[in-house]
Amino acid sequence: MRRLLAFVMMTTTFLTLSLVAQTNKGSISGTVFDSSGGVLPSALVTITNLGTGHKVVLETSDQGTYIAPNLDPVEYRSDV
Repeated sequence: MRRLLAFVMMTTTFLTLSLVAQTNKGSISGTVFDSSGGVLPSALVTITNLGTGHKVVLETSDQGTYIAPNLDPVEYRSDV
């Protein structure tokens, strides 16, 4: 009985974690470089939803990287 209870608890936990992990969102990430190949910290990156025109403006990190999380699965354009 104890083993069955442990199995049910582990299965329930696994199923709960699987359901929480599923999402219909995505992200866009990248690194901005200058013309000599060096990274560009503090550069402004604009991510534009091509369907709605909604824009998200981000600033690159000290390593020139950026990430735009939780985006709907549609087409986007990114500009620096």
